[in-house]
Amino acid sequence: MKIEKFKFNPEAIGKANYVRSEKAPSIIEGKPFDGTRHIVMNAKHGMFSIITPKDMATYKVNEEVEAIEPTFLEDYVEGTNFSASTNVLAKGLKRVGGNK
Repeated sequence: MKIEKFKFNPEAIGKANYVRSEKAPSIIEGKPFDGTRHIVMNAKHGMFSIITPKDMATYKVNEEVEAIEPTFLEDYVEGTNFSASTNVLAKGLKRVGGNK
């Protein structure tokens, strides 16, 4: 089964508070990738990462965000630091509240 079949219901991940950003892995699913790793946290999952295409937006610490169209991502770089079930690849982040 292809990885894109493993789509998350955004409600299962829920809203999260923004912590920081880092450069995303340069290769995702065997293809070159230019993106951003967003480190976020919530009460349900603790700290986890949402990887998106390069994002020039700035987010404030604790700003409430949500993943746009998240899919499962097998993360070989940070997979041991975060819960595997909540490492996601998303089309982007959406501001939903917090420090606007």
